[in-house]
Amino acid sequence: MHGDFLANTKLDVALYKFPLPLGPKFNVEACPEVMIADSSACSDKDILFDSGFPGEESRFSALLNGIRSKTLTYGGKPVISGDSFFDPLMHLGMTFDPIHVVGGDGEKAYFPKPSGLSGSPVWRIPWMGNVRKWETPEARIVGVSLRFDEQERCIVALRIESVWELLRATGQSDTIQFS
Repeated sequence: MHGDFLANTKLDVALYKFPLPLGPKFNVEACPEVMIADSSACSDKDILFDSGFPGEESRFSALLNGIRSKTLTYGGKPVISGDSFFDPLMHLGMTFDPIHVVGGDGEKAYFPKPSGLSGSPVWRIPWMGNVRKWETPEARIVGVSLRFDEQERCIVALRIESVWELLRATGQSDTIQFS
């Protein structure tokens, strides 16, 4: 990346506007604004999920001339963190306690610590306790991962309202890319 980016130390976030399209070499699409929530409000029955690249599973590869990493996709419930960093007006918490996670083969699954997921979008699935199958268009980005609170076992994210406020203040909200 080169060029201007926007950093806000109070929010602990930096934003960069990618010149799209990136070209045939990259398999990247921008997230349409309609998929980004106006509010991070969640029901206690909603499911949050995050998908990104944890540092624990990432390594530099000379062969690939870049970073080799496995994605970590994890779902949890909204929660309040006890971390002194956590401000409930600015942050959203998502449980991360994979002790009882079972893989597709029925065996106990290993999950790396989610440290390194910062910058990944946090999505909300409006589950509302229904057993009906949800559909992808119902999911919305409600935050951006910032850190892992190991003591409380939760992922702390910046609420989407703060991201929108930052984007609107700089006139950057026409095309948004979270990565």
